[in-house]
Amino acid sequence: MGEPVQREFVYFVILDCERYCQGFGSKHTISEVVILREQVLTPQALERVKQVAFDQWKAREFPECSMRFMFSWVNLVWLNP
Repeated sequence: MGEPVQREFVYFVILDCERYCQGFGSKHTISEVVILREQVLTPQALERVKQVAFDQWKAREFPECSMRFMFSWVNLVWLNP
C-alpha cells in the first residue's frame, strides 16, 4: 500500500479588524484564505485558523501597525475529499 493521501483543508476567513497606526484608528473587514493539512473540529482549532488568517493578512498589508480582530466568519471548503 502507498502513502496515505494528504488532504488539504481550505478555510475562507472573514475578519472585522481594528487597526491603530501612528495615532489613528480605523476598522477593516478583511478576507483571507488559509490552507492547512488538518481539519478544524474544535473551537480551539477554529481560533487558530482565525489567528493564522489575521497574521497572514497583517504581515502582507500593515506589518508596522498594531491590530486586533474582533468578529469573524469561517467557511470551510475541502479539497481532496
